[in-house]
Amino acid sequence: MTPTWLATWPVDNPTLFTISVVALLVVIVVVLHRTLHQQLATTAAAIAVPFAFTVILSNVLAVSREKDGRRWTLRQEHVRRLSAVLQADATNLAEVAQRMEMTAAPLLSEAHNPGSTRNEMEARFTPDPLTGDVKNHYPTFAANKARLRKDVGRPR
Repeated sequence: MTPTWLATWPVDNPTLFTISVVALLVVIVVVLHRTLHQQLATTAAAIAVPFAFTVILSNVLAVSREKDGRRWTLRQEHVRRLSAVLQADATNLAEVAQRMEMTAAPLLSEAHNPGSTRNEMEARFTPDPLTGDVKNHYPTFAANKARLRKDVGRPR
């Protein structure tokens, strides 16, 4: 049974795999020329080199391109979902700012703002499960949002 890393290494490292195959082909051709008759060595090399390039390298590089394409598609989907999270954040934060302008009291204080609970504010600041991932892609936005979150609960 082949270990997983050995089976996926050529696909994950196509450049190194190509260099390795070319180096192996050079060694094979040199060994063939030293051990076999010149004409047999040339024939064997003429078969081995195209086979290695057309069958082995072409297939590995095609699988690598397909894997890269899937990764790219997944990244684009992730960015699209994050864009929706940012849109929701913008809407929610605009509403928080509007409510803060209307009242001089902190929004998290039940005494000063009836109907506004800590859970409601948490829902406004974390509207989507991907909200936590925004800091990995937009650290400045996440830092400003965290600062606003602290300011919202602070008395004026």
